Amino acid sequence: MANTYTWSVVQMDNYPQYAGYDAVVCIVHFVCSGTDGINTAQLPGATGITFKVDAENPFIPYNELTQDEVLSWVFEMLGQDGVNNFQSDIDGQLAAKANPVVPTPLPWQ
Repeated sequence: MANTYTWSVVQMDNYPQYAGYDAVVCIVHFVCSGTDGINTAQLPGATGITFKVDAENPFIPYNELTQDEVLSWVFEMLGQDGVNNFQSDIDGQLAAKANPVVPTPLPWQ
């Protein structure tokens, strides 16, 4: 079974006013969680958000933001390599839980 991942926004920091807009998100704190169907792992992160408002990116008031919209900003800021790195770290945590290393006594003791 392939590992599955869930991304969640846990906090957003904002400027009370910026460029004529109220409550402009500038930092998003998130958690990437994963499971192999038995074990779970998670990795927190944060990224700055580039402010841009234009015809393709209209300003969305803070109280109208959705987690999906904010996560799209996170993924854009991280890039595919960054997303892959988070998920690779989760894969490593899951593998370590599935096949833990345990200390064993030395055979001559």
